[in-house]
This record gives sequence, structure tokens and C-alpha cells, in this order.
Amino acid sequence: MSKRTRPFHAARYIRPGIRLVRLRIDQADFIAQQLANMDPWRALGYSQPGLYTYLVNDDAALHRYGLEYAGKLAGIIAVRDPWLFGPHLELLAIFPAYQGVGIGGEVIEWLRNEAQPHARNLWVVVSAFNTDAQRFYRRHGFQEIASLAELIAPGYDELLMRKPLT
Repeated sequence: MSKRTRPFHAARYIRPGIRLVRLRIDQADFIAQQLANMDPWRALGYSQPGLYTYLVNDDAALHRYGLEYAGKLAGIIAVRDPWLFGPHLELLAIFPAYQGVGIGGEVIEWLRNEAQPHARNLWVVVSAFNTDAQRFYRRHGFQEIASLAELIAPGYDELLMRKPLT
């Protein structure tokens, strides 16, 4: 596959008004603060410094983008590719002021379009207590595959979900 056709390697518009831009280091502190104050990260005990480190660590397989809506930073997406049998949506967060306007669904559609030429599945791990996220992913074609006891934090289970692309 040529560099030009590799997925998750170029900033682009998802649709007018929603744009993916490579995460810039100067955005990481603000994003980490937002995430630390949102569930599931708040409930799981993630700290702003820990989230900041995750956002800025050098990791060639992790593709991180800021999500801009109407020119403003509205969220973040991080996709791990390659990962097992298809890309892993490692992080999708839409900041509260921008939830409910269709950004998340557009991101899932973009992921599907990017991954479909080279993968059979999209993967995501969702906290078992995060019923809103489970409902969102099911609505967009993800199916629960397994429950992973205490994968991220003691006392909290995670659900592995898959979206078949074929």
C-alpha cells in the first residue's frame, strides 16, 4: 500500500464543519484537562498529567487527531493501527458542549471508510458502566465480543466491541 493510500495519515474534512487535524502538542494540556473531568476517565481515576503523557508520547502506531467543529476544538480521536485484526479506536471523546450534534457518528463513518480497504473489523473497548457509549457504538454497528474483567482499573470491567467491515 502506498503512503498516499495508507489510512489515518492525513488531516482531512469529514464533512463541512467537522475537521480532523493532527493533534498538536500545544493542544494536549487542554485536552487532558477536559478528559480528566469527563467520564469514563474521571470515574476510572485518570489524572490530567497521565492523560497528557498519553497524548504526547511518541507512538508510531497511534494516530491522534483533534476534532474541530465550526473551527473550534471539540474533541479528540486516537486510533491504533495496526492492531490485531483491524484498527482499534483507542479514544473518542467529544467535549460536552459539542455532544449531540453528530460529530461522533461522522467520526465512525470516517473510520469505516479509512479502514475498510485494508481491514475486516474496527475495534473499541468500552467501560461496562458507560451505557451511553455502549448505546452509541451499538447504534453504529458495533457488537459486544467479550467482557474483560478489571482490564483498566480494579473493580471496573471493560467490553470489547467489534464492527465488521465486510
